[in-house]
Amino acid sequence: YGKGMIFDGVGLEEVFSKIGCIEDCKIPDGVPINYGHRKMEETDIYFITNQSEDIQNVDIQFRVGDRQPEWWNPMNG
Repeated sequence: YGKGMIFDGVGLEEVFSKIGCIEDCKIPDGVPINYGHRKMEETDIYFITNQSEDIQNVDIQFRVGDRQPEWWNPMNG
């Protein structure tokens, strides 16, 4: 429509695929993990949160590929 597109009756994954939008953070289906992402200058910050009481052992893929990740505990830094 005009300069944009209208999608109806499809999920976001299909929409993103059709417009060529690369996933920011890929978490396997069915894994109870959510994330938030923000960018500060040259730094990408991902907040990963397990939504279950169980320990999760999961391979998560990030769109950012040219940096070395660091693990930080949000409770004590």
